[in-house]
Amino acid sequence: HCASIQQPMGGPKDSIPPKILKETPPNLSRNFKGTEIVIQFDEFVKLQNELKEISLTPDMDRTPIYKVKKKNLVITLPDTLEEKTTYTINFGKAIGDFNERNPLLNYSYVFATGNEIDSLNISGKVTNALTLEDEKETIVMLIPISQDSIFGKKKANIFTLTDSSGTFKLKNLKEDTYRIYALKEKNND
Repeated sequence: HCASIQQPMGGPKDSIPPKILKETPPNLSRNFKGTEIVIQFDEFVKLQNELKEISLTPDMDRTPIYKVKKKNLVITLPDTLEEKTTYTINFGKAIGDFNERNPLLNYSYVFATGNEIDSLNISGKVTNALTLEDEKETIVMLIPISQDSIFGKKKANIFTLTDSSGTFKLKNLKEDTYRIYALKEKNND
């Protein structure tokens, strides 16, 4: 008898998003002076759709450069950061593990160039007005009223996704007057 050689059965599919092991400088750093942020994960990571998924509040003159080096995400910032400003980088679904692309949802990295971090929060729940069902993975965005409109030149840069029960939370906001919108994408356009 020949032993038949079979492919080993694939184990359970990896469905766990990457975990953050270390952030350098630490998240929520104040008096931030550097130009580089390194986020270290427990597995190889990949960026997907970063232009669409990653948002930065407030906007910077030049977009930071996001590079994956094995298990690290290295963010190189322009050297033109405003003084006394809290910056929030929201990753949306941009960071996933290398093989299965399980996204790490709603991770944000926050730092301040002054000695205070903006600390206002807003949270809530999105419900479909017709079906009264909770809307999961819906984009919730805030637009400062001072910024003309959602459909103006600047893209909305304060946003998050609702979780499986339709709830959301936006943190580290500065005092301002905002309009709030919820958008549901039907087919990723």
